[in-house]
Amino acid sequence: MPYKLKFELSLFDEMLLSEFHPDNIEKTLKRTALDALKTAIDTEAVRACREIRNATCRNIEDSILERNIRMHCREIIRMLDMVFHYLNPQGGTDHSALIMREDCVSAYRLLEGGLTFILSYIERDLNRYFDRLLQSVPERVRQASALEMLADRNILWAKLKAKQVDEQLRELILNHIGEHCAKSSASYHEQDYNWRLMNRLLLVLKGDRGGDWSLRVVTELIGLNFNKRSFFAWCRRFIAREVDSYSDSRVQMGRFSWYLKEIKQIAGEPDFCYRAGRPGIKKLLNSYIGVELMYLSEWHKDNPAAAVKDLKERAERFDYKLPLNLTVEQLGLFVELFIRLNIFPVEKGKMMMTMEFFAENVSTVGTSNISAVSLNNKRRPDSRTIAWMRDKVRGIEGLLGVMEGE
Repeated sequence: MPYKLKFELSLFDEMLLSEFHPDNIEKTLKRTALDALKTAIDTEAVRACREIRNATCRNIEDSILERNIRMHCREIIRMLDMVFHYLNPQGGTDHSALIMREDCVSAYRLLEGGLTFILSYIERDLNRYFDRLLQSVPERVRQASALEMLADRNILWAKLKAKQVDEQLRELILNHIGEHCAKSSASYHEQDYNWRLMNRLLLVLKGDRGGDWSLRVVTELIGLNFNKRSFFAWCRRFIAREVDSYSDSRVQMGRFSWYLKEIKQIAGEPDFCYRAGRPGIKKLLNSYIGVELMYLSEWHKDNPAAAVKDLKERAERFDYKLPLNLTVEQLGLFVELFIRLNIFPVEKGKMMMTMEFFAENVSTVGTSNISAVSLNNKRRPDSRTIAWMRDKVRGIEGLLGVMEGE
């Protein structure tokens, strides 16, 4: 008889909804001592880990096993977030006074510890099934990490400024970190990547050697495979501006070739990048330089020794964004309506990826660079934007009538 996978967290789920619910926690502590609760929680955590481990030794299809273990991870994080909100209730809730009770806090910490024990076991010992790319980190971890990263961001800002790193590059890096810290959720991959980026930049800026610190920072970012669209755009502008300063197309081709060689020599981590699913930054830059070398080669045939003077303009056009005759608020409402109508089906946990897609691929009235966080906030429209949308819907209805009669 085939082995049937089970949900191994039922007892924790029941605890959260019954004994550990804020309405019942004080009664539970009157009936049961903290030591007894700790023993029960630890025993159940060990049992759940043992059953999940044993499942990997059974004759179960790997894809089914993967889905089951990832489901357990999602449920553990959901429960951890419930504990976090029990401990950090919004003002005015019925149980807001409970956080003042030391024994209540201790009980919740015990439950949090048991759930974290199971999650850490899966992450450490069954890591092939742990989805770092899409799995969101627990809310408590995300908030603590954001506070720590914002403190380090201030140190990074001071170091970048002291080393006279290019102002636009400096703002790009600091805005990226700020946006990450402001997100309402973050995957394990995003957390890992942004901490590695922060630590590497702080390390390289410790040095006291002279030279061009902007280029050193760029080299680190390319080595970290920072394939964010805004960084790619900064690199194109930097290269185009430098090459454009020469008055001979042969020299310009030589400069592009030099950049191509230097970029290829930067040691990187091809399997580790900021945005999975996008080409790596080295591949993006190699593609850009290759296109420009072909353009210069053709130009040189007809205009020997004459310099190309539209390189900066071409760098701006290389990474095209679809221009929309909409404000950010209007785009946010459009996106929200299309999500609710299931025209844009968004899987659980992938909302910010959807927002980032729009932020990277469209521009709005008065704004060429949209923040994914800002766009996500605009999904909750004001009455003025709703009135504008109603007017547009009436216009669509009239246009459909005209088209029907054509």
